Amino acid sequence: MNRSLTPVGILRPSSRDDAFFQLLADSARQSVLAAETLTQMLAAEPAEREALLPRLKDIEHDADEVTHAVIHKVNSSFVTPFDHGDILELAGALDDCTDILES
Repeated sequence: MNRSLTPVGILRPSSRDDAFFQLLADSARQSVLAAETLTQMLAAEPAEREALLPRLKDIEHDADEVTHAVIHKVNSSFVTPFDHGDILELAGALDDCTDILES
């Protein structure tokens, strides 16, 4: 039996595919950090909120860099773990979440 066709093989990325999953996971982590920082801002006293704003802007900037890395990786890869357009759409949606949290 071909192990790559077993259900476990289908769900587990090969080492070749790992970079895309790592980049998308990094993007998701940036969204989580942005949500946590926004939560801290909303819970803080008004005078303390201003101090947290630069952190939120830095997270958004880092998220943009991850999105650019995904785009570059897609554009320079012939074979991807799933459709090029789907990867770009997912990366864009994750970046949009972070952008909205920052705004």
